[in-house]
Amino acid sequence: RGRVHGFGLRYATNITDKGTDEPVYRRWDTSASHNRRISGHLWSDISVGGQRNDELGLRLRLLGGVGAGYRILESSSSDLTTSLGVNVTREWASGDQTPEYALEGRLGAGYAIFAYETPKTDIRIDLDVFPSFTVKERIRTQIDVSARREMVKDLFVELKYYESRDNKPPSGATGKVDRGVVFSVGWSY
Repeated sequence: RGRVHGFGLRYATNITDKGTDEPVYRRWDTSASHNRRISGHLWSDISVGGQRNDELGLRLRLLGGVGAGYRILESSSSDLTTSLGVNVTREWASGDQTPEYALEGRLGAGYAIFAYETPKTDIRIDLDVFPSFTVKERIRTQIDVSARREMVKDLFVELKYYESRDNKPPSGATGKVDRGVVFSVGWSY
């Protein structure tokens, strides 16, 4: 992220295999984004991405969106933002539904606390709500909470909680909520 432009590329995946006769559940989310500071604390963004979530009956969701946000707090150790926008999606369900285009809103809020001195620390909370303009009364939500800490130079441990909700999931869903806890160790240069 620079003074005016910011770029992001993200990929996350979870595969759950209980080792029994139950099916293997796959969940992945990838996105690319660009944001631009308009003036002061106001910024705009554009993003594209793809998702899969077997638990919610989603074989594939492609999406593209535009939006704007306001940085309420910006300091050398914390960041508080709000955003709103609109997404166009195309979903392929795990069931026998035909692929559908949809238009949805995007309301978001995020808070981060970070320290760049060793040991580096990063704590983040992100909430996104996606009310559908196409499917009556459908609302999706995504919550991500993570804490990352440097153990030795450039070696990190991270604990993350995620929760995806869809009150009207596609056919083939085994539930309306997918949540999990992930512990990881990683190296960052």
